[in-house]
Amino acid sequence: MNFMVRFVCLVMVAVKGNLENTWDALDKLMPFSLVPLCVFLVAYLTTSFCFWYFLDRHDRRDLKIQKHKQIPKVSDIAMNVCFNLFVVSPLYAACADNLFGFKANWTPLTLYDLCWMFPLAVVVVDVLFYWSHRLCHVKGLYKFVHKRHHELHSPIAFASVYAHWFEHIFVNVTSSFAGQYYIQNSYFSCLWCLIAAFKTCQGHSGYDWSFMGKSWNYHDLHHECPSYNYGSGALMIFDRLFGSLKSREEVDSLVRASAKAKFEKKHEM
Repeated sequence: MNFMVRFVCLVMVAVKGNLENTWDALDKLMPFSLVPLCVFLVAYLTTSFCFWYFLDRHDRRDLKIQKHKQIPKVSDIAMNVCFNLFVVSPLYAACADNLFGFKANWTPLTLYDLCWMFPLAVVVVDVLFYWSHRLCHVKGLYKFVHKRHHELHSPIAFASVYAHWFEHIFVNVTSSFAGQYYIQNSYFSCLWCLIAAFKTCQGHSGYDWSFMGKSWNYHDLHHECPSYNYGSGALMIFDRLFGSLKSREEVDSLVRASAKAKFEKKHEM
């Protein structure tokens, strides 16, 4: 494909070290997605670095939700995370922008714009992430694709996109950017990518954010108990509809009730 040829040429230009030409080439490859993608990358790396520098490297398991588990090493996941961030994500953006003709739109945002763009983006992510993520828990896809992300039962912020490349495309990028391709406002996409980077890093950080509400710790429970909390964000629409939305307190209560029932049954025999 034409954009693939241009992508290879871009890499060759980058190797030569001509930064200005590299940016111009990237802008032609990703006229809509380039700046929002850069915002996401900077926010993701900054947020995950702060979690690692101030907490993870000091082994602050006392602040973790799952205090009994070791904190994963960045070196063990860096190759996969960097591949998804710096290869898969730009290729996805280049494909989408070229195939569908998306262009940058720097129209200033109004309050009215924010009032419909933000709720729309939140709902789109909630719906697409739930169903694409839920599909990845089907036996075949889980074994060959999604299992990699669940290797970390107690993840760290940097591991937010530690996943099979197919999952990163199908679940992470598509759910987050589908709404942006419909809205097509570059200012809003930059704002959205900033929020998305922080939220996904926070959700995978493993640190207790219950002081901000139960929803801030939902995804950590999903990594420990994969049968709950498939959704993303504050809405969790389909988890609420299908009864898979659980807090840690509810799960602990279910475990205790199950253990009690087994104990009573054993002594009745």
